Amino acid sequence: MSNRTLPTTAQLLTPIVGGAAVLLLAVSLTGCAQLVNGLTHVHEESFPDYAAAADGWVGVEIPAWIPDDATGLHNYATEDETQSIIRIDSPSDPVDCEPGDRTTMPFETPDWVPSEALQKDDGSLLEDALHCGDYQVIPYADGWVGWFAAAEQGQTPS
Repeated sequence: MSNRTLPTTAQLLTPIVGGAAVLLLAVSLTGCAQLVNGLTHVHEESFPDYAAAADGWVGVEIPAWIPDDATGLHNYATEDETQSIIRIDSPSDPVDCEPGDRTTMPFETPDWVPSEALQKDDGSLLEDALHCGDYQVIPYADGWVGWFAAAEQGQTPS
């Protein structure tokens, strides 16, 4: 008779889980954001200036609050356009905005918008935002961060 024992479930699964973790790390480190974005049903675009953004904006029209001198535009949105976050650089104020209470938060904070952008110096969340049509907008670095969060299923920014 043999004294061999069968491997445990943990012994069988450890290489599989480890391999999956390595694969996930490799995908994230090799710039395969488009692959990951496709799996999570989001799209992401970057534009050098307003003209390029106005020509290439995906899903909906370029938001009206974005000033035409904006540069370094970034857009990250769900494929159904019910959630989005945008960052721009601009010395100008956003267009047609009114101050008000922050009532929503972005669904995501891509690496070009660290979560600290949404916090006050003491670490608490910002309480105020500009209301620019369907978007809420806050100052950040050399420009602005704006986001849209659907209030009802299927709503997109107008």
